[in-house]
Amino acid sequence: MYAGLQAGESLRVPVVATPCTHLGEEANDEVRRHYLQPHQIRLLQCCDKVFCMTTTEMQHLEQVGVTPEKVVPGYGIDRELTVGGNPEYLRERYNIDGPVVLHRGTKAFDKGSMTLVEAMKLLWQRDSKAWLVMAGPSLSAFTHT
Repeated sequence: MYAGLQAGESLRVPVVATPCTHLGEEANDEVRRHYLQPHQIRLLQCCDKVFCMTTTEMQHLEQVGVTPEKVVPGYGIDRELTVGGNPEYLRERYNIDGPVVLHRGTKAFDKGSMTLVEAMKLLWQRDSKAWLVMAGPSLSAFTHT
């Protein structure tokens, strides 16, 4: 985001962000602390607009100091421009011949990562040919289990 803000400033164009702030569970604030660090909030305050996925995300960002006028609902993504591609490319490249289960995002309990791994183990015990692909950073609870 630093580079995006600098580019926006030098080109004199608006800068928008979609922070995808994950708030986690009420009883465990590890995920929330990861996504609502002071430097992250300062960056969002510099943006012209901040797109939020949920009303809850909007409310939390406003509570931690993002100007309410900047916070708007929606992803900021044109779905029609992001679908398509060649779904067989990775299958051919990596010789994948079964179903693929994709987990894309932070690997954490709150995101269902551990539950997904345990579910996949059950499938594999039953001779499932499904592949599990997990892409994204890991929180400590995921890497230490």
